[in-house]
Amino acid sequence: MVYHILNGDALAQRFPTDLKGELIVFRECLVSGPNTSSSHADLYKLRKTYLQELTGGPVDYDGAVVTEFDKILDLTAHSEINLWFEYDLFCQVNLWYILYLLSLNDRPLQVRLVLPDDRSPYGFHQYSNEELKTLYNNYYHIKITSEIGQIWEAYVNRDAEQIRHASQPLTDINPALSEAIELQQERIQLDDDPIVMKLKVIVSELNSDDFGNIFRQFQKRHPYYGLGDLQVKSYVDRL
Repeated sequence: MVYHILNGDALAQRFPTDLKGELIVFRECLVSGPNTSSSHADLYKLRKTYLQELTGGPVDYDGAVVTEFDKILDLTAHSEINLWFEYDLFCQVNLWYILYLLSLNDRPLQVRLVLPDDRSPYGFHQYSNEELKTLYNNYYHIKITSEIGQIWEAYVNRDAEQIRHASQPLTDINPALSEAIELQQERIQLDDDPIVMKLKVIVSELNSDDFGNIFRQFQKRHPYYGLGDLQVKSYVDRL
């Protein structure tokens, strides 16, 4: 079997129909909010509560999110798994969790990483169907080990050095990794989250509380975080 694990519904809605395989859609934003828990069930409960607070309404977490996680845990032996993830921190943290889930699957799997190129490192939306297929053919092979799974555990423990150590097998094939680790290390080391600090600068320069303008400026200046409007709004509310 062939599977494509996509970071969100936006790519799923325009994924090339002539690329064979089943789509698994990762609908989370693990770069923000709580993530420390002792079990899958506890983590999912924690995240559901957070996302409901973030969106201000009910969230079908079990149906829309957990079911996709379960598909990853249940992948059959010798399946081809294609991970479609962009360079930004948002995508890379989600990728670390997927690698953790894959490390729990004890079946032999053929795992491949599909990345954008330098033309649009932070968004697959810039590519045509033919260009997406070209990216697919230029995949990187990933060997899933228990050590790979420790990247996520190190992220949860806010240990940048351990993230760097556990991710060593990926450094040669994932050019997005070093930047993501540096961004996360900055978040760990500074007393105030650097995202909040960057938003303070933008709000001060704009001298406005128009969130639309603030969000557009943040995306323009700091695309490497990959945050959506809901995540940025939660940070602005903290100012």
